[in-house]
Amino acid sequence: MDSDPLRVLFIGNSYTYYHDMPTLIGQLAAAAGEVQPLDVGLSVLSGASLQRHWERGEAVTRMRQGGWDYVVLQEQSTLPIYNPSQMHEAVRLFDTAIREADARAVLFLTWARQNLPKQQSAISRAYFAIAEELGATVVPVGVAWQRAISERSDLVLHMKDQSHPSPLGAYLTACVFYAALYETSPVGLEVRTVHARSTSAPRSNRPPVELSAEDAGFLQRVAWETVQRLSGDPL
Repeated sequence: MDSDPLRVLFIGNSYTYYHDMPTLIGQLAAAAGEVQPLDVGLSVLSGASLQRHWERGEAVTRMRQGGWDYVVLQEQSTLPIYNPSQMHEAVRLFDTAIREADARAVLFLTWARQNLPKQQSAISRAYFAIAEELGATVVPVGVAWQRAISERSDLVLHMKDQSHPSPLGAYLTACVFYAALYETSPVGLEVRTVHARSTSAPRSNRPPVELSAEDAGFLQRVAWETVQRLSGDPL
């Protein structure tokens, strides 16, 4: 059985790095005793679109260093709504380079702003359309957020800016990624601490956030059921 790490490069912005979300996925994998531990790389820039990442070149250079199993692409939050054609062109460029690097593209389907929940359908359509064209995998984070909020409106997944993820939102995001990447349920995993921070720097003076067993279990269930229901297919 393959015991080499599952190597995943994340290309995106603050929606990816808030609260050290990729590391949280690795903690879930470790708690599950996965044979392949998660090895994460980051190429992130606050507010950046995929087009900006492509033009800067740093993400492409990092990707072409090789050895990645998956490359996760996270578009700027509102661009899939207002300019899906720009998003799709950037994803096409990255997808070609990802294939050349012997990796697979994964699309990080993000969430709608707290005050504009109806925009989720447009965001989802933009991601699923290009995924279907290219045969890429979709990690349906925004769909899971939508479901969690509809079932439990008391959970606050956004920060006060109504855009970025709260620690609860980052936890749900990590659970969806774990379920999608490992094709395994996160339900029951004893990881409930989120290291709250809002920068990509390695350290933060903010105290960690401890989720209740009830909240963690609920978010784990929503993540798994969402991934099972969609299985990367369009809504």
